[in-house]
Amino acid sequence: MRSSTRLAVCSLLASCAAVAVAGSGAAAPVNSDAAANPLVVGFTTPGKLSDVTRTTIRGYPTGTGSCRFAFPKLTRQNGAPPVEARQVSTDFSNCTTVVETGTPQSFAGALPSGSSKAGVASRTNRSGTPARTTQTAALTDTHHFRVTWYDIVGLTVNWVQSNITATISGTCVTYASGSWNTWWLSGTGWSSHSVSSFINAPQCANRQVSTTTSFSNGLFCWPGTVWVYYNGVHVFRSYAAFSGWVDSTYEQNVFACPPLHWNGSLW
Repeated sequence: MRSSTRLAVCSLLASCAAVAVAGSGAAAPVNSDAAANPLVVGFTTPGKLSDVTRTTIRGYPTGTGSCRFAFPKLTRQNGAPPVEARQVSTDFSNCTTVVETGTPQSFAGALPSGSSKAGVASRTNRSGTPARTTQTAALTDTHHFRVTWYDIVGLTVNWVQSNITATISGTCVTYASGSWNTWWLSGTGWSSHSVSSFINAPQCANRQVSTTTSFSNGLFCWPGTVWVYYNGVHVFRSYAAFSGWVDSTYEQNVFACPPLHWNGSLW
């Protein structure tokens, strides 16, 4: 998008940027960069975080006035609390985004009415390393990694979640199964497309589930169509830790359309 076009779009969003807070709590200050620069857009995400750290990630322009960023990998040791990463603001003049990471202290209420799908992760045909058995008492638990996209005012528009249930015996993952869930705000024009999800072949070191899909909306910025892609939403389990990341997730937006933003939750 030409700078003049993006400037016009962000000027229209000035009121949204002015009230968008950092996301870590009700007392968070207004994003001063967003208030001073119409090419910096602040975002609102439901819920609060504690023990927050901030990182600036540099991305690259998509050619449609938006930017694409590498999604941070989230990792927790056994027994640790959930963790969440969320976009706070994006500077479209240089394609940088500020990301907060912390422990979620509150969660959004019930989602608005929409549509959902669920399924079982397919097993790959590749052979793995046979799982070793030990005399140590086994532990079985379930972990989830969800990536969510929001509109400019913090309304959830779609999400993808990978789930893994694993049995740990000593230093080995002896069994695992995987599944997936998706949700989209169908009442505002969002549509779901095909889903593929796989769990890796059995091996002692780790097991992981990866889910790929996309959503589109032809009404959000009519007459253009907005797409959101989720390529490889992974949830990972080793004997000592669990992780979540996505190979890539991005919006393919249209000119003069308010930007969307993302967050990821691991629990």
